[in-house]
Amino acid sequence: MPDVIWVESYRFTTPNSPAQTTLNSVANLALTQLIDQPTRYGDGQNSTALDLVFTNNPETVTSLKYLPAIGSSDRNCVMFLVLVSTRPSNMTKRSYTDYDKIQEHLSEVDWQSLIVSDNVDNLWFKLKSCLLAVEKQFTSITYTEKTKTLPLLTKDATEGIKSKNKGWRKYKKSKQENHPADCKKCCTKLRNLTCKVISDYEVNRALSAKTNPTKFWKTIIWAKEATPSCWEKNKTKFVFDLSDICSYKFLGQGCNILT
Repeated sequence: MPDVIWVESYRFTTPNSPAQTTLNSVANLALTQLIDQPTRYGDGQNSTALDLVFTNNPETVTSLKYLPAIGSSDRNCVMFLVLVSTRPSNMTKRSYTDYDKIQEHLSEVDWQSLIVSDNVDNLWFKLKSCLLAVEKQFTSITYTEKTKTLPLLTKDATEGIKSKNKGWRKYKKSKQENHPADCKKCCTKLRNLTCKVISDYEVNRALSAKTNPTKFWKTIIWAKEATPSCWEKNKTKFVFDLSDICSYKFLGQGCNILT
């Protein structure tokens, strides 16, 4: 499409260009063309942009560079990085941003000298770059390893899960008369074991609340996220308040030592 000037906001060199269909498709798909300068320089010819980079998310394409041509070629090389999704990591990333310092820093910026341009795209790029740089400056990142299993999962509970899964697979495979009863027996045993494991875990957390309050409140938050409501048998209603959930889940497990 030689009649389209890609580096100047898709401007046409001729009216009623047949490339209008392509440009309409680019607009409908919300694509952005990132090449902003010619990539081919021929002797005695006008420079043209023969290499184009389209993306629906400009944030995923970074470090765009124009490199010299290789050998006797009249076309420059274009190099850029594409951010792709990676496999889930076993590390938890947490960022802590000091917004008070960001506000203090931004209050000292000379915006009149920074934002000097008639081009809206350039103005937005300068503003975005400034804000992102300040955010990065006053943000600290920590990585913690994710726990592979639930903290309350004991060896007996793990063995019970394996036994229950083994019994279920055996039942599905053979369909013998005695296997449903065996599978049900494994499920009942695992259910009782799970209740005991959870109860013991809550008791231990409650007993260590004075010596290690951090772990205690982490358990409270985990219980709230895992079970957003708690059933109150006497008043037959659901309880959603964090302190009430704490009472029902822990104070009934011997937390009287906290008082």
